[in-house]
Amino acid sequence: MFNFLAVFYLSLPWWVLLIILAMGVGIGWLLLRRKRLHYLEKVDELETKLAEQTRSLAHINIKLNRKNMAVRRQAKALEAQKHSTEQAHRELQASISYAQRIQQGLLSTEEDWKNIGRQFFVMYHPRDVVGGDFHWAYANKQIACWAVGDCTGHGVPGALMSMLGVSFLNEIIADGGETEPGFVLELLRAKIIRTLNQARNRDSQSHDGMDIGLCIMDQRTRQINFAGAHHPLYLVRPAKRKIPEGFSRQITMGDHTLYEFRGDRMPVGKHAHDGEGFHTKSFQLWSGDTLYMMSDGLQDQLGGPDQRKYMAKQIKHKLLETQERPMDEQYRFWEAEFIDWLADSPIGQVDDVCLTGVRI
Repeated sequence: MFNFLAVFYLSLPWWVLLIILAMGVGIGWLLLRRKRLHYLEKVDELETKLAEQTRSLAHINIKLNRKNMAVRRQAKALEAQKHSTEQAHRELQASISYAQRIQQGLLSTEEDWKNIGRQFFVMYHPRDVVGGDFHWAYANKQIACWAVGDCTGHGVPGALMSMLGVSFLNEIIADGGETEPGFVLELLRAKIIRTLNQARNRDSQSHDGMDIGLCIMDQRTRQINFAGAHHPLYLVRPAKRKIPEGFSRQITMGDHTLYEFRGDRMPVGKHAHDGEGFHTKSFQLWSGDTLYMMSDGLQDQLGGPDQRKYMAKQIKHKLLETQERPMDEQYRFWEAEFIDWLADSPIGQVDDVCLTGVRI
C-alpha cells in the first residue's frame, strides 16, 4: 500500500503536488488556529470566572473585616459589661453581708436563750445569706418570753421584715412591759400595718407581714401563755402527767405525749380579718416539760428518697422519738436530719428554716 501511494504521488505533476502540499498546510493551519481560538476562549472564560471570584472574595473579605470589627467592638462591650457586672456583684455581696451582720445583731444570742432556760436549742438556716425567719428571746425577773417568726419573702426583703418584727417585739415587751401574748400580736400587727402604710388603702395588694408563735412564761409560777399567727406550739411531757388545757390534738408515743396548741388562722399584718383579736392559751408547766416552736420551712422542705415534703406529722413523731435525749443531742439530731433530707432534694433548700426547743 505504501509503495502504491509513493508511485502515485511521484507520477503526479509537480504543481499538483504543490497544491496538495499547500492545501495540507492550509488545513493544518486552520486546525491549529481553531484549536488556538478555542484555547483563547477557554482562557478568557477562566479569566472572567477568576475575576468574578476575585471580586466575590474581595466583597467577602470586606464583609469579614466589618464583622471582625463588630466582633471586636462586641468583645470590648462584653468585657466592659463583665467588669460592671462583677463590680455590681461585689457591691451586692457586700450589701448582703452587711445586712447579715445587722440581722445577726438583732437576733437573740445564746446568752438571751440561756436566760429563758438552761436547756434549749435553736436550729436556724436561712435559705439565702439572710432570711425572713427569726427567733427572739427576752427575760427579766418576772417573765421569760420567746418567739419564732416567719416573714413574707426570702433574702433581703424577708430579712427587712424580720428586723421590723424583732424591733417591734422589743418595743412592746422589753420596753413597753406588755405580757399578754394575744394583745402583743395585735399591737405588733398594728405597728406593721402602720409602718408599711397598709392602712391607707384597704384594697391594696400589699399583704406583707409574718406568721409567728409567741410564748410568755411567768418565772415564779411557770404559768405559760401562748398566742400564734398560723404557728402552733408543741408541748411534750410524760404521758402520765396532768393533761394541759386548750390543746387541739395530742399524740402519745412510748412514755411521752405531744400536745399541739394551734395559733389563729391569720397572719400578723394586713388581712381580711385583721380587725379580730388573737387568742391566748394558758396552761401550767412542770419540770421536764419541753416546748417547741418552728417556722414551716422544715415541714415544707422537699427531699428524702421519695422526693416529698418532710411534713409536720413526721416532725411530731421525731420530737417524740428523741424526747429522752438532752437538748444539745436533740439539736445535733435535727441538724443531721435536715442536712440528710436536704441532700436528696432536687431543688435545694426551698425556704428559711427555724426550729427552737426549750426544756423547763
